[in-house]
Amino acid sequence: MGPSESPAASAEPRWVILTSFGCPVNNDDDDYVVAHTNTEVGSCTSLGRHFRVSLGIAPPPALSFIYCDTLVSATPDTIEERREHLDLEVIAAHGDSVLLTVACDYFLYKASSGGVTAAASPSSLMPLLPTRGRLLMQHDTGLLRRDGDDLLVVHIEVSSRRDAADLCVIRRPGNNGWEIKRAVPIIILGECRCRPADLTVDEDDEEDGYSSDGPIKPNFKCSRNMCAVSASTVRLVSVDPRCWCRGHGTSFCRRSRHAFTVTTWTLTLRTKGPMVWVKQGVLDSDELWALPEYNGLPRVPLQYPFVSSDDPDVVCFMVRDDYRRYSYDAKTWMVEVDTRSKTLRSVVPCISILP
Repeated sequence: MGPSESPAASAEPRWVILTSFGCPVNNDDDDYVVAHTNTEVGSCTSLGRHFRVSLGIAPPPALSFIYCDTLVSATPDTIEERREHLDLEVIAAHGDSVLLTVACDYFLYKASSGGVTAAASPSSLMPLLPTRGRLLMQHDTGLLRRDGDDLLVVHIEVSSRRDAADLCVIRRPGNNGWEIKRAVPIIILGECRCRPADLTVDEDDEEDGYSSDGPIKPNFKCSRNMCAVSASTVRLVSVDPRCWCRGHGTSFCRRSRHAFTVTTWTLTLRTKGPMVWVKQGVLDSDELWALPEYNGLPRVPLQYPFVSSDDPDVVCFMVRDDYRRYSYDAKTWMVEVDTRSKTLRSVVPCISILP
């Protein structure tokens, strides 16, 4: 997600890494980033429950948050108003807009046009109507912010044969219903694939492995991501296990159980001719661990890659010192890596947000 730009907000980040879940409004002793007043806006669910959301913005690779809470009326036993956390999930984001779900309802949030510190126009929060029982999820729903106030929500429903999909589009503003294009063919042109052929997920990577002295390996299923870097180009980042002898694939030897490579690929989208994945470069874990800036961080595979909106060669990753499930005491960092120059640009400690 990228906040709106203005000269008054030049000190603010041009883009942010937004967590996929909402957080309770922060107290003075919280470690979260502070919610900005200019981003706060309220609405009401279909069941009549009032709530408010706001943004806590931090420059990458630090995480930014959406805060969400609901007002509970004061009781005879309480003098002050009390607020309770309301579950929120981010479905998709683009530009200054976020598609989110609150209590099974969908809303479109638009950040203030002047930035978080000097808003030229207030933030807005509108219900996405009609939904008609349509279940929108992160893996099958996208958001496209276009010129002016034009905004598209796109939902894809793949057929059981997986050679066609129904494409459902709703426009805001001005369109009050879903436009459905049925049985849109899924066509593979030339050498184009959803991911390069040697980046498939092994069955062994579906679950984490463990030993008596800790995790054998992290879950590499969480180590691939594809991001748009321009109107016609996408960048794929993949973190893959590597044997100590530099071979590709999972190794069970203790020496290389955490060794990995970071590979970046680029695909130029076109309507004519074949589309081909082009390998941009490979960063080996030994190269990363040898950097003086990495000193003190755990030598384990990186996770959750996210390509910078300013430079496609710069990728933000999450790294944890404990990959056991539901380990809430794990220490977590966000690292910013230049995959072309093979340098570590910044390291930011963060709260452990993943089980």
